[in-house]
Amino acid sequence: MTPLLELDRVSAGYGAAPVLTDLSLSLPAGGAMALLGRNGMGKTTTVRALAGQTPWRTGSIRFDGRELADLPPHRLAPLGIAVVPEGRRIFPTLTVRENLTAFAPRRTKGPRWTPEQVWALFPELAARADAAGAHLSGGEQQMLAIGRALVTGPRLLILDEATEGLAPPLRARVWELLADLRAGGVGLVVIDTSLAEIRRLCPEVTILVRGAAAWRGPVADLDAATAERLLGLPGRP
Repeated sequence: MTPLLELDRVSAGYGAAPVLTDLSLSLPAGGAMALLGRNGMGKTTTVRALAGQTPWRTGSIRFDGRELADLPPHRLAPLGIAVVPEGRRIFPTLTVRENLTAFAPRRTKGPRWTPEQVWALFPELAARADAAGAHLSGGEQQMLAIGRALVTGPRLLILDEATEGLAPPLRARVWELLADLRAGGVGLVVIDTSLAEIRRLCPEVTILVRGAAAWRGPVADLDAATAERLLGLPGRP
């Protein structure tokens, strides 16, 4: 079967400085993959390449068999690719409601989320529906960034530190959401520091070191010593 997402020997960088080197990844439809690594190892650059924000120098990125090299960022959402970026990047002058409705789906395939479903998931946002994005707390902005991605009706959801800075109950709610999305057939690429949650959600893990895949395999095979050496994190919950 054609993978939902496939990176084939992708190299990318900024100016003359290389960041990613010959990175290859493959995600089946409805699969979940964790992309891990210490700070500065290329995780966010990978996300930016997937989102069409950083051009890659060599290699190929394909979504459902389609090469993405010729597509600008605004053409990716209609295909079914949604990103919850590092730093949230909501529209600060738009209200919560406007941030959501501006990204209403313009295609017929894939799960479709309405603003009302986002309110049910995040009641805190419902209470701030008419507040400008700039007036939200950090946690509220993160909820809005997730909701904004959901209303596009993604087939592939890419999350770059989406639970960072959230209170533990809200973090638990987000991980439950991701498990439900995966069960519903949405593909996931997850960057996070919680190995305990990664182990429960993602069967496959890739660890980046200086922009290359230093370790790749089933999460069950990621032992404590490797996690400590490559991530500086305890290998087990």
